[in-house]
This record gives sequence, structure tokens and C-alpha cells, in this order.
Amino acid sequence: MSSQTAEWTVAEVLKRVPELGIPHFQRGMVWGEDSQAALLESLYYDTPCGSFVLWQPEDCQQHGIRLDPAAPAAMRYLVIDGQQRIRSLHSVFGREGDARTWCVNLAVLPEFARKADPQQRELSLFVLTKDPALRPEVERNLPGARNLLPLRAIEAAAFWTNPSLDPYRPLIKLDIAAVEKLYPTLYKGVSGIRTRRFFVSIQKETGLAEMVNLYNRINSGGKRVEVEERAFARLVGMQPDTFKDLKTAFDEVHGKAQKADDIVDPMALERDEALKRQKERAFGFKLFVRVFLQVCQHHLGFPQGRTEFSFELAEKASFIGAFGSLEKEEADALWAESRRVLRQVRNVLRDPLYVDDLRFLPDTSALTPVLQLLIHYPRLDEDRYRPLLAALILRLMLAELDTRRLLELVAIAGDPNLVAMRSIPKMLGVLKERLTPSALSARLQQANSIQSRYVLLLYWLQRSLGARDFLYEHVPLKHSMNGPERVLQESANAEKQHLLPFIKAQVLYGGEVRRGGSHLVNNLGNLTYISHELNDWDGGLGERFARLGLESPTNLKAHLMVDERRGERVLKDYETLRKRFEARDPVSAGGAREAFERMVRRRREIIQSAIEGWLEQLDRAACESLGIGELSQLAQLAHQSDRLEPAVPKYPKFPTVAGAHVVRRLGYTNVEEDHLIELLSMRVRPLKKNKKTWYDGDPPYRWQLTKYKKIWLKLEPPHAMLRFDPSVPDEVRRQVCELLGVAPSVESHVLLEPVPSFLALMQRIADIDTQLAGEAKPS
Repeated sequence: MSSQTAEWTVAEVLKRVPELGIPHFQRGMVWGEDSQAALLESLYYDTPCGSFVLWQPEDCQQHGIRLDPAAPAAMRYLVIDGQQRIRSLHSVFGREGDARTWCVNLAVLPEFARKADPQQRELSLFVLTKDPALRPEVERNLPGARNLLPLRAIEAAAFWTNPSLDPYRPLIKLDIAAVEKLYPTLYKGVSGIRTRRFFVSIQKETGLAEMVNLYNRINSGGKRVEVEERAFARLVGMQPDTFKDLKTAFDEVHGKAQKADDIVDPMALERDEALKRQKERAFGFKLFVRVFLQVCQHHLGFPQGRTEFSFELAEKASFIGAFGSLEKEEADALWAESRRVLRQVRNVLRDPLYVDDLRFLPDTSALTPVLQLLIHYPRLDEDRYRPLLAALILRLMLAELDTRRLLELVAIAGDPNLVAMRSIPKMLGVLKERLTPSALSARLQQANSIQSRYVLLLYWLQRSLGARDFLYEHVPLKHSMNGPERVLQESANAEKQHLLPFIKAQVLYGGEVRRGGSHLVNNLGNLTYISHELNDWDGGLGERFARLGLESPTNLKAHLMVDERRGERVLKDYETLRKRFEARDPVSAGGAREAFERMVRRRREIIQSAIEGWLEQLDRAACESLGIGELSQLAQLAHQSDRLEPAVPKYPKFPTVAGAHVVRRLGYTNVEEDHLIELLSMRVRPLKKNKKTWYDGDPPYRWQLTKYKKIWLKLEPPHAMLRFDPSVPDEVRRQVCELLGVAPSVESHVLLEPVPSFLALMQRIADIDTQLAGEAKPS
């Protein structure tokens, strides 16, 4: 590996952007505005900002894409380390004609600490916003428009008196004399940003695999690159088309269209949509890579263990060898399988679970057992199973399982010995104890954070009930909102709203309550969802009470303020609080707290009742779709001729073969097959330390039936036969054949035609072991 070093100023970095590209194994642009603002602040104060590592391969086009797609120059370097900083600089200084621009927030400077608006001081020194001078007149007095100077305006004006600053001076609400005195320092700091230097290391004559290793080594010591990003880089290093496959997965699962309410970043690359986590929240890059590894684990026949459902799998030498040896078509097929699984889960989340907006998906770890089910039983994609999958997903979300329990469910979902309608009932049994009324009530009581999983699930529930905005005509300020009120859905850009407004709650609880903290004020019993427009401070409810007493009964029910059992008690508690605060009379803190806490407790009961009712509704839909009376009858479907059996690994690269997969190739009836697999499952544990009862490798597969190495079952599809050691007494030989319903034979090998039942043999194996104990010592 050869390399050279250099020093580039920020100005030179910007000049060289057309020559730079991003390798396919790199993560996307994950820095947000906060990180970019922090970089600008470091450069402003001339704080060291690290170095860049570049790669100069023979063919940049083969291994990456341009950082600037419109650049006319040829790509010369691929950025191995420093992508976030380089692209941030390109974004900051390349926004000509963009609606937003980077500004210096003068209110944050130490000189104005005591006099500036506290609300504005919460912002960063550098903020990305609309040009203050180009805002409409009605917006110029908003906190976000005051005391801001665009970087480009400062760079163009060395003196405060420069006429180009005339549009901005009226918007400065600080001491103008102090600003004028400070301005030379401000100009020096801003104009000096382009002169700051970075150390650059350029790697030459280096192959793709070595650069992937270098990338992972650079990023393994800190948190700058997540474990899923290192795993993705490893996958690209083994199969270069992995990035294209990932992008295809995003296009298929999420679609290519961008949401109308998303702000388009002119510096974004198309590939970022596949790699970033913000737009698709939890259901994004990390999940896609993890699902692909799950698919690989199954279809490569990789032995299942605790780490095989984590990103550590991509670091295992055995996996690297197996995945790297795949043909391109095989790797593409595994991505196609991953897309199928992800599409199905996304479709079930959207309908019937109403998760149109993925901001309200609590996490994806709870989905792992369902993802494993879909990998293991591809026919679960059929529409008739969708209500059942929805009922299972909602239970997994509500159960809030720890890692041990999740792995237990994943193991059940991926057990090759089980057909789907035995696997799913077992999973439902594990979840049942976590979803008793008392257990659910206890967890809802602890849902005291606006980011609690149950607060996020409240969005699902309210959408299922058809919730709308509160009546616009009763919003207590002038507003531009016109009816009909917006339905709670993705286009409404829904937001959480405190029923008892947060500012009013601070009157009751003082400094102990924080918007981002854990407190009863943030319990889901005090939260509901409304549109961003209605929740807005400027013309919406903001921190004001809604006039819920004027709402329709249907919308009150959808916002979980009333139900048939509790009537209007919650609504009356709310109205009591509203009238006490709006009367402007002295409020008794103790009495108001009591009314508030009663309202929260009662509304939480309504929410729990609605959750339980929704589960019952999903269960009924699942039963109706599958033609059964109740979910307890699912196991009956395991006997049907078209039952869902596990998928056999497509590209097995390991000698381990599940005995159940072999048995299913023998042509037995379902009953015979189940008995034989059950018999196998009884004997798969080692009889002695380091001794196996199932010998896989190449066919014929051998299966030790007895404790002593005397009687074996040999499976060589489509045939199965018994093998007796010559020392086995004729009496035992005849007994085994009789138990299996086959003709006795004195031969060492007995061909097994379809066997009526293996049950009798299963019940007598222990007795046969006892008989053989007198014939031989344990081996």
C-alpha cells in the first residue's frame, strides 16, 4: 500500500469537490444540521477538525459515484474518511439560489448573553434558515428571523457600514453599537473559515478489500460509523453490487417519490436515500442490512446462534468465505428475498396497522421474529395471513420484550422442525403473559416520556379509530385553517399535543417537569395527536387548551376522551382544568393536580380498553380469513395438506443440514413426517459429551436412534432405511420393525416404505436402550 500526504484548505477542498467521489461501501450523508453547525463553529474558532483519507484507484467510476453529479471533471479520488465534513462544507458554501442559507446567530455570542432572547439563545451559533431579508413581512418578527446575518453577506462586507448589510440591520434587536464594535471580529472569523487546513492522506495502488478493511479500522474505535455501516462495507467488499441491490430495496419498499413536506437538500446525492436513517426512521438502512444478514444466515445454511441475528455475522470468517463465494446472480437473489420480506412487513404496518408515518414506529427489533417467520415460511406473504401477521406484530410491539425473549421467539420462528401453524401458536403463548390486563396496565402507567413506545403506538390506535383535528372554528386565535378538519394521517404531519398544555403543567409542577423528561405530564394519558398545522404556535393551538366540549362524539371517541364504559368522565375532568386556568383566578395547585392526575388515570384506562378491543378485532379478522373460530385453533391448520412448511436453504455453504429438511423430502404423509421429525428432535442432543446423534455432511445422513451405537436411521432422499449393528439381538430387531409396522428382516439394512406411525417407536426408545445396555458398554 503506497500513499502520499498533503494539506488542503477549506477553499481547496471546495475547489476539488468535482474530483471527489464516494465509494459504494461508504455510508450515506448522516450528518444533520446540528452536526454541520458544530463543524462551522469549530472552523470559526479555528479548532482542529481532523484529517481526510482518500483512495486513488485506477477506475473511480467502478467503485463509487461522484460527490457532485453535475461536475464536468473526471473523478480522481474516493473519500474513505471525511465524507461528512467534505459534503457538509460543499452544502454550506454551495447553496447559491437555495431558499435557505447558513446564518450566524448573533444572540449566541458571549457579548449578548444577558440581553438576547432566551428562546433564540437555545439555537446554535450557525443556523440554516430562510434568508431573514427575504422573509415575508409577517415573519420578520418571529424569533427565528431576528439577529441573524447570512455567511455570504458577512463574507461580502468587511465593514459593518457596507450597504449590502442594510436589509439586515433593522432585524438586529441587540445593541447596535455593540454589534458594530464586534463586527470586525465576526468578519475575521467567518472569512477565515475558508483558510482552515486539513491533513490529507491519499492511498494508491490499493484494492477494494484492503480499502474496506481500512475503512472499518478507521471507524471501529469510535462511534462515528455504526456497526451496521461497517457490516454494509464488508458486504460491498465481498459483492460489489450490494449497494445497487440496497438501493433497489429502498425503491421497492419505500418508493422513489419524496414526501411533499420534506425539505429537499440540493447537495444530497441519490444514494443517500438508500443509506440515510432520518427519512424512513427506524424502517431504514439499519433494518435493511440486518434483514439481509438474516436471509443470508438462512439460505446459506449458516449455523444458528445468538449472534447470527446481529451485524457480527458479517465479521465471521466462515460467513465471509461463504458470502464471498456466491455468484452475482445468487447474491442478487438473496437481496430479492430480503425485499420480499421487507415489503410484506411494510405493507402489514400500513394496512391493517395504520402505520403510514414511520416516525411512529417505536423500533424494529420487535419485528425480528416476524421477519424470521417470513424468511422461513415464504407463503405467509399470501393475503389470507396478513391479519394474523398484524395481530402478531401489534402484540410484539406492546409486549416490550428484552433481548433474551426476542431471541427465544426468533428461534421458534426459525425452528426447522416446526410448520408455520405450530410455530406461531408457540410465539403467541410466549407473548401471552406479557399482555395480561395487569401487565399492560403497569407498562402504560410508566409511559411517562413523549418518546415512549406506547406514546408512539397511540398514533396507530388513533388512526385506526379515524381521529381528525379538533374543530378549527374554535381555535382560540386567528388562523388560516379551513375545514374540513384534517384526518390524522401522514400528510397531516401529525404531532403530539399535551391535553393539559405544557406551560400550564409547569404551573402545577414547577421546575420538576421537562418536555423531554420522564414525568406524569408526558404520560400517554395526557397526550393526543393532531396535525402540525393545528399544533403550530403561530395560529394553531400551541400551548392553549382546545375546546373539546364542542367536539363531535365520534372525534372525542377517536381521541380517546370518551368511551361507552366510562362515559364523559375524562372530558369533564379536562373541562374542569380548562375553566380553572382560563378564569385567571388563583389556582389551587393541590386541587388542580388531583383533577389532572385523575384525568390521566381515567384516560389511560380508555386507551388500554381500546388497545385490547383492537387486538380482539385483529384476532377476529385473522380467524375469519383463515376459516377458524379462534386463534387457539391455529394448530389445526398444521394438519392441512397445503400447510406452510419451512423453506429449504437455497445456497447451502455449510455441512450442517437440519434433519427436518431431509425428512420432508422422503414423501411421507404429514402425520408420518411429523412423528419422524419429533423422533429426530428427541435425539438431536449429544448422548455423550462431544458425541452427535445426527451426522449431516453429505448424504446419506445418519441419525443415531439409540443411546448406544446400535441402531441408526439412514436418510438418503427419497429413501429411508434402518441400519442395525450386527450385535443387535434378533428380538430387538424384530421389536423395532414391529413398532414401525414394517416386515422384520435379518439384514443389516431395512428399507422403510411409508411408515404408518413413528409414535410407537418414540414411546419405546428408552426401553430399547435398556435392553441394549446388557449387550454393550456405552461407546
